[in-house]
Amino acid sequence: HINSMYLFPFSTLIDNGIINFEYETDSKIYYKYLKINIKREFNYTDVIILIHEFFHYLNRGNTNNRYILTEFISIYFEFIATNYLIKNIDIKEIDYLRRFRNIYKCINYYLKLNKILTNYFKYSELTDFKIKDNESKNIKKQYKYILGVSLALYSFNNCNMKDIVKLNDNINNYNYLNIFEILNNIGINIDNNFYVEITKVCKKMIKIR
Repeated sequence: HINSMYLFPFSTLIDNGIINFEYETDSKIYYKYLKINIKREFNYTDVIILIHEFFHYLNRGNTNNRYILTEFISIYFEFIATNYLIKNIDIKEIDYLRRFRNIYKCINYYLKLNKILTNYFKYSELTDFKIKDNESKNIKKQYKYILGVSLALYSFNNCNMKDIVKLNDNINNYNYLNIFEILNNIGINIDNNFYVEITKVCKKMIKIR
């Protein structure tokens, strides 16, 4: 299990109707109303999406660090849940490569991704980064998710889950740390080896399908 302490808040959200299943609305968390909606597909992908949105709820806040890292945290716990599920179910019941397809489109641009990542950490946004070609524009549009998948995938293979749980529980209290310091604390060093490993794993995962 991830952390037994999460069982009580999860049960509370169910009992209070905060977790909602409305087929007409996309799966997302509505921070204004503190409501999580899951648009069910009636397969195990629903479980993964629910976990993703649940962790957005747990680390909700307005800090800059949270804004940058919340997708990483949610996608990491998606990977934890998916890894468990695919060992116990028919893998046709879950779209376990959906995250990899998005980042795989950008693999040939990983050197540009390196520049984007450096800029992202420096400015905490992408507004100061000049983008010319269409593919790079797509990278900018999807960057929180590309960054999230990259960090989550690296963490899944190299980091201790307890450190990611601690990060989730304390992300809004880490204003005295910058992004590099936070990532170093959980064992992530952003360098060329980081990108090489991510691209190799993504290529391998896509070829499995």
